[in-house]
Amino acid sequence: MTTITYYILEGLRQKEGLVTIDTVYNYLRDNVPKRVMMEKGQPQNPVMGKSTRGKEIIIGVPIN
Repeated sequence: MTTITYYILEGLRQKEGLVTIDTVYNYLRDNVPKRVMMEKGQPQNPVMGKSTRGKEIIIGVPIN
């Protein structure tokens, strides 16, 4: 399981699973960079934005 997947699942478990996408994103933003830096020694910062295909919301880590 990737670090971001782990924290997405943990973020969804907050408040008994009834969370907004903003809550999950904030959880990712607060935890993923620290964990990846500690484990891999490199930055990784989750992003959230609109899809170019419509009303979808995209969350993830940009690939450089």
